[in-house]
Amino acid sequence: MQQIVQDVGRNKLVPDISSEERFYTLSLDIRALIAEFLQDNVGSQWPNLSVLHAQAANYARCAMTTASRWVLQLTQVGTDFRLVRSVDRWILERRQ
Repeated sequence: MQQIVQDVGRNKLVPDISSEERFYTLSLDIRALIAEFLQDNVGSQWPNLSVLHAQAANYARCAMTTASRWVLQLTQVGTDFRLVRSVDRWILERRQ
């Protein structure tokens, strides 16, 4: 019996990963995809932020709420991107 336990412990099909590690890794993947989306769309314009969030969510294959949170975090002061409000649209710019 001890041999079986040792063999199973050594020869697992997948490594042991906690749910926290799994969700944290997923969050990092989503953040990277949202950052990639923003990089690819510098200079683009959106009529409102909901459209931007929806497109980012489709790109990253995540919920719109998740995408909106990452867009907010990646466009705050001190980050690489910023959203500029014009008369009737939002414009994505890269900070210098």
